[in-house]
Amino acid sequence: MKPLFIDTASIPVSEPKPLVHAIRTLIAGGFVLGVGMPQVRAELPVPVNGGVLNATPVDIAIMGKATAAINGNTLNIKQLSDKAAMDWKSFNIGSDNAVRFDQPSTTSIALNRIHDQNPSQILGSLTANGQVYLVNQNGFVFGKNSQINVNSLVATTLGISDEVFQRGITKVFDISNSPAFEGNGQLFLKNDQGQFVLDQKGEKIKIQIFIEEGAKIKTEGNGGRVIIAAPTVTNAGTIETPDGQTILVGSKDKVYLQEAGSDSDIRGLLVEVGTGGETNNVGKVIAERGNASLMGFAVNQKGIASATTSVRLNGSVRLLAREGIQSPSSTGGKLLPGSTTRATDQGDGLGTSAKVTLSKGSVTSVDLDADKSLTAIDAQAQAASTIEISGHKVLLQDQSTVQAKSGKVSIAAVDNPADPRLKGKARILLEKGSKIDVSGVKNVSLPIERNVVQVELRKNELKDAPLQREGVLFGKKVLVDLRDADLKYSATGELTSASIPLADIK
Repeated sequence: MKPLFIDTASIPVSEPKPLVHAIRTLIAGGFVLGVGMPQVRAELPVPVNGGVLNATPVDIAIMGKATAAINGNTLNIKQLSDKAAMDWKSFNIGSDNAVRFDQPSTTSIALNRIHDQNPSQILGSLTANGQVYLVNQNGFVFGKNSQINVNSLVATTLGISDEVFQRGITKVFDISNSPAFEGNGQLFLKNDQGQFVLDQKGEKIKIQIFIEEGAKIKTEGNGGRVIIAAPTVTNAGTIETPDGQTILVGSKDKVYLQEAGSDSDIRGLLVEVGTGGETNNVGKVIAERGNASLMGFAVNQKGIASATTSVRLNGSVRLLAREGIQSPSSTGGKLLPGSTTRATDQGDGLGTSAKVTLSKGSVTSVDLDADKSLTAIDAQAQAASTIEISGHKVLLQDQSTVQAKSGKVSIAAVDNPADPRLKGKARILLEKGSKIDVSGVKNVSLPIERNVVQVELRKNELKDAPLQREGVLFGKKVLVDLRDADLKYSATGELTSASIPLADIK
């Protein structure tokens, strides 16, 4: 069988539009079925077990317990155990169709392994009150009208083993230094004859997950996660994870996850990869009071990647270009990056230098939360808004914006993440017109009494006025205007003391 050539018009295959066009054309042509076979119909998922689905619920789980039944254009999956695994011949959802998971709780997990030579088409509605894991080694397309509303979503081309599923994707690294997701290293699509699928230019087409413009993925409730992992990940839609986390990660073989410790600015998961892939954001990734992480050997931020910080919860954005991990035995079990360079080109089009590119018009930001109903006292410790950008090469193009109001922006270009002091060829380039903004917030109104504190005078407060230790002021409460005081701060910017002459006390 000759290799199948796909017409992707005259647009370069590296741009988002032909990426999805190539996949869509492949699916429409039924490339894995061979030339002349019927078009693949994206309607409702078909299980490996359970036969033809109808209105009568049938057991479809290979691990745990779950049943499935079709009611009109909706596939209803009722999960009866906290964890359930299912095998599917295909997992496609037509534009007018829906799949609904009814799960025991928000922490319940449904693992769906899809055995299909085609990328799965999610064109309609997918809802769940718990967590849904989708695994298809040939990729996914989330169509322009797709609506995903779940507690948490994982969509990956890399495998999730039974052991990882049972222990938890966020736990296995701490238990056995194992990856959460692990694939066979396959980078390019193949047909049913095992031949690489080529585009019109004769170039091999990468396995990928593409979220089209207009697609919407949103987690319901607090603390939800969206994790998208494949050799190439492109988001042109909208992903929202309020009080949670979005991770877009390009990886050819392994993805490692670890809960961030209490000493981290990140609330959520740390992520590293084995062999890095490509991550592209041309849409919107919004994590209100949460974290947005884009990870791979090449990270291209062309859209909006934003978080917000509230009185109680800080937001963060991470753009990380690197691959490999340091040996956990040398890091005390912490998940830390391995390298930002490759000794040789691996033929994946990403070169030998890990690169983060913030394109013209892109916005990477952590803003103040719009909810004004919460307040804080001055003494309340608050984690700062944080933006972290790192790679071997970091490029901020003209009119790109990085903004963390009253927060922290860290941009690092390193040759060796294990020892960033080593000098090499790592570079940061800020083009004319690019902007980094960590200024304070304008037009913030505060009450005048914020400058006044009440102090009860005891021996410590009167240590510089010994005659008053037995005087009329001892034990009295006085008001001190901080604008008149001599203020001293620590190296970290915290107010450590305020002194004022007794004559100036009100």
